Amino acid sequence: MDDPIFAGLYRRTVMMGPRTVSLWRIFMSAVITLFTVSTMSAAQNLRARFQDQIQICPVAPDHTAPPADFAAPECQAISLNALDPQGRHLWVAITIDIPEALLAQPRPLGFFISGKQSTRLFIKGQRQGENGVPGDSPSAERPGAIDGVIFLDKSTLSAGENTLVLEISAQHGISRLAHPIQLMRITPYGDPKAMILSLYSASFLTLGGFILAALYFGGAAILGWQRTQSLTLCALSLIALAQLLLETSRGLIGYAYPFQDVRLIAILALSFIFTMIVLASVTVRFAPRHPWAGASIVIASGLLTLCAILLTPGFDGKTLIALIMPTSVAFGLCAWAGYRVHREGLILAATLGSFVALGLLTAGQFLDAYLYFMLLGVLAVLFILHARSLVREQALRRNEQARAHQLQIALDLAQESASPCYIDLSSTGELHRIPADSISHLSAAGDYVEIHLIEGRTLLHNGSLTKLGEALPASFLKIHRSHIVNTRIIEKLVRHDSGQGELSLSSGVRLPVSRRILPQVKKALHPQERAISQSGEI
Repeated sequence: MDDPIFAGLYRRTVMMGPRTVSLWRIFMSAVITLFTVSTMSAAQNLRARFQDQIQICPVAPDHTAPPADFAAPECQAISLNALDPQGRHLWVAITIDIPEALLAQPRPLGFFISGKQSTRLFIKGQRQGENGVPGDSPSAERPGAIDGVIFLDKSTLSAGENTLVLEISAQHGISRLAHPIQLMRITPYGDPKAMILSLYSASFLTLGGFILAALYFGGAAILGWQRTQSLTLCALSLIALAQLLLETSRGLIGYAYPFQDVRLIAILALSFIFTMIVLASVTVRFAPRHPWAGASIVIASGLLTLCAILLTPGFDGKTLIALIMPTSVAFGLCAWAGYRVHREGLILAATLGSFVALGLLTAGQFLDAYLYFMLLGVLAVLFILHARSLVREQALRRNEQARAHQLQIALDLAQESASPCYIDLSSTGELHRIPADSISHLSAAGDYVEIHLIEGRTLLHNGSLTKLGEALPASFLKIHRSHIVNTRIIEKLVRHDSGQGELSLSSGVRLPVSRRILPQVKKALHPQERAISQSGEI
């Protein structure tokens, strides 16, 4: 991404004038404040037009003033788009056509320049200002801002053709960019960061989405909800957030041009890491039975992508390769899995396929206008699949718990049959020891508990229902704060329109079931249900 903001914009807007401003630029400008939009529109109407042909000469060590002419043998004519000051110290003569309306408007003028450069500006031999200090070595140069502006004295300009002379160099940096100078412009003076930030305004819409995704998946990991998958999705959200912040940092802070190399390399690395994590997670999801094959696919894809990145010129192309190649492999795996058995594979294949197709069709504009919306879309689909998987996992866990509960009841019943359980009751000063399986149900009666036996007798126990219930085996179930029943003699459970339930026992007794407890009672009694009808029985 030599020019992540101005991919393709340089030739269309700088050298051909304001009438060719692309539609995506207009759309991005529309989402910022009305004042900024109107200001930028007015500035575009007054913009000066640079001629494509320029003259360059190397700066001699003892020369501090621009050359009288650019006809010396060491000078040459080149295209403005081919200007490259990396590792060089140059004089540059540029012809520019300034409309009369631009000079007549009341605001001061500024010369805006964006890219890897330190620049000093001269007009008619008069020094106008500088962005950094150009030099013939890293020690002699003070790096300029990546997006700088130099104040222009209107008295040095005239309507029509003017010649600007730049002293320019770029002696710092850790990589060589294909398009080091991205933009030159003369417009009403202003903060260059505001202009750059307007180009990123649409991408800021995704910022909250990445933050919410990171918080959700991070919280899910802390709570233990599919921890590995949640951590993976949290990492993807944080990577996308970091990449967005790096991308927009150009409009948020004014940094010297050497940081541009670091920024572009970091964006490239984050793009590669993001898509490789997506590929790895897809492989784990859809190829669990063949881990070595999945690992081989991920490693081979990563190595091929790295080779393609090294062979591709320009950071725009490198970053696009880092995004497209692993995602294409992930798309193929998802499509194959969707064709075989996994419905989720089709959903992911459609999402990743859209990502790849849009990247290939829009090329440079994909990185500037669509990338972060597509990343957020991928995370949104992964969020939906994660939520569905979590619901299935929780349902499976509940079923397993229910089966374990029923198994425990069965074991308790078997144990009761092999070794009957007895409980001690205190009634009217007498102590009774009775087998638990002879009890039909128990009901609270003030400070006493009524013990209803299957044979029809009723005993009165001097104690609490809760404490007595703790001594009963698992075959007894509390259905109400005042009633405990022996599940062996339940005939049916009926739910009324009021939301409450009613149990019918084989002895003909009917007992109320609390609305709050009804779902648990239904689950516990499922194996013992004997009658289910269309009229509300459950």
